[in-house]
Amino acid sequence: MDDSSHRRLFFALWPDAAVRTRIDAATESLAAAPGARRVRAERLHLTLHFLGDVPDGACNGVRDAGAAVAADRFDLVLDRAGGFARARVAWLGCSHTPAALIDLHAQLGAALRERGFAVESRPFAPHVTVRRDVRRPTADASIEPIDWPVDAFVLIESRKGCGYVEIGRWPLRG
Repeated sequence: MDDSSHRRLFFALWPDAAVRTRIDAATESLAAAPGARRVRAERLHLTLHFLGDVPDGACNGVRDAGAAVAADRFDLVLDRAGGFARARVAWLGCSHTPAALIDLHAQLGAALRERGFAVESRPFAPHVTVRRDVRRPTADASIEPIDWPVDAFVLIESRKGCGYVEIGRWPLRG
């Protein structure tokens, strides 16, 4: 690759196979909206920070930001379903955001900013997108809780034709 090459990157929480299976099953039980596309199980994740297209030469700085984080493990409970009308997605989320998740997001954002990367200014709304192209907003509702023990976060590259590829992983403390 030459210096003009870019990688489409984001930091995320990546569920293990057992949690992914439970998220996928919960998605199955949601009423499907006409025309909506279900997110494939292997692509399910919770985005921490989306970076978009990053020049190859800046990728080490992104990895350095991940390595700078010293956050604690936590348990995430997905117990809500809903949707974002503007983004036309349905999601699973939590009624209570763990303080450790808020801290992880904040630390990672600060580490990225310190290295010159832009981070979104809108409030963090932790969720797992489960359907796309939803024409009618999904009503906010309770779901059977899905327990997700979170012990690491990852850096993902989105590759055309290849899907998501993990290119970095950092364990959480505890």
